[in-house]
Amino acid sequence: MTSETQINWIGLITFSKKEIVRCLNVFVQTVIAPVISTMLMFIVFKFIIGKANEEAMPFIAYGILMMAMMQNSFTHTIGSIVLSKAHDNIADVIMPPLSPLEITIGYTLGGIVRGVMVGFAVLLCMMFFIDVSLSNVFYSIYFALMGTMMLSVLGTMMLSVLGTIFGILCDKFEEMAAIQGFIILPATFLSGTFYHVHDLPEKWQFLCWYNPCFYIVDGFRKGFLGVSDASIALSVTIAFIVNLVLFFCAYKLFKSGYRLKV
Repeated sequence: MTSETQINWIGLITFSKKEIVRCLNVFVQTVIAPVISTMLMFIVFKFIIGKANEEAMPFIAYGILMMAMMQNSFTHTIGSIVLSKAHDNIADVIMPPLSPLEITIGYTLGGIVRGVMVGFAVLLCMMFFIDVSLSNVFYSIYFALMGTMMLSVLGTMMLSVLGTIFGILCDKFEEMAAIQGFIILPATFLSGTFYHVHDLPEKWQFLCWYNPCFYIVDGFRKGFLGVSDASIALSVTIAFIVNLVLFFCAYKLFKSGYRLKV
C-alpha cells in the first residue's frame, strides 16, 4: 500500500472507475431492478393511500426515494467486498499500491454512484405520478450524498461506508443477507419514510430520534418539500458526524487488514 501522506491519484481513479464500471456492467441488476421494485412500492401507496389523502403522496414519495438510494448504496459496497472475498481475489485490492484511505474512498464512491443513479431514475419515474417540487437544492444534494455515503461512506455519501464496514466483517453471502434483513432494512423502514415521527405513539418515537437514517430522510425531504420533523441544523450535523465516524472506522479496518489479509 502507498504512503498515506501522498495520494496515489492514478490508483485511486483507476480503483474508483473499476467499482463504477462493475455497477454499469450489470446495469439491469444494479439500477433497473431496484427502480422497478421501488416504483412498485410507490404505486401501491399511490393507489391505496393516494385516493384517501393525495397530499400525503409527495411526503411518502421522497421518503421512498431516499430509502432506495441508501439501500442500493449499501448493497453495492458490501456486495463488492463479499464477492471479492468469496472468489478469493480480495488480494487484488489490498496488494496493489493503494493506501487504506484510497481503498475506502474508492469503495465509497462506487456505492454513492449507484445510489445516485437509482435515485435519479426513480425520481424521473415518480414525475409521472406526482408534481416534483424543489424547495432547497442544497439540502437535497447534501442529504442525497450523505445518505448514500453513510450506508457506502458519504450517501449518496452515508450508506456506502456502512457497506464497506460490514463487507469487511462478512465472509459469506448468508451473513450479508442477514445484515441487510436484520439491520439495514429495519433502519431504513423505521426512519420516517412513510410517516411523520409525531404520528407514532410517544413511547415509540425513539425509533426515529435515535436512528441516523431518520435525519437523512427528514433532511432530504426538507430539500423538496420545505418541511421537516427535526431541526435541519441538527440533521445536517448528525449526518456529517455519523459519516465521519463511519468513514474513519472503515479506514481503520482496511488499515488493520482485519479479515482481509491471509
